[in-house]
Amino acid sequence: MRVGLMRTPITFETYTETRDSLGQPVKDWQYHLKAFARPVHENQMRFWSAAQVQAEGKMVWETRYSSGLFDKLKADVEAVRIKEGSRIFEIEGYIDPDERKKRLHLLVKEVL
Repeated sequence: MRVGLMRTPITFETYTETRDSLGQPVKDWQYHLKAFARPVHENQMRFWSAAQVQAEGKMVWETRYSSGLFDKLKADVEAVRIKEGSRIFEIEGYIDPDERKKRLHLLVKEVL
């Protein structure tokens, strides 16, 4: 893994669900972890099909492995999102590409 290529600061957020005054569920996103990542281009990917990466603004982020983050993703992938500047990404899938607990690849879709 070439850590020097991971230059983009991202923030992982998790949510807790609360209720508003009318009893409606409200997602309250909270800071979980700050990390550096890099977008992975489709020709560098071996684990996601080209159709998945190209469809609907999906992309892949590569970041260092974190056991706490991996456990959160395994428990409920929909309860974790990525914030990069003013952009927000929903995580649709994740993989430890070489199964050595060194890096994670996250398939994401940008929320508009």
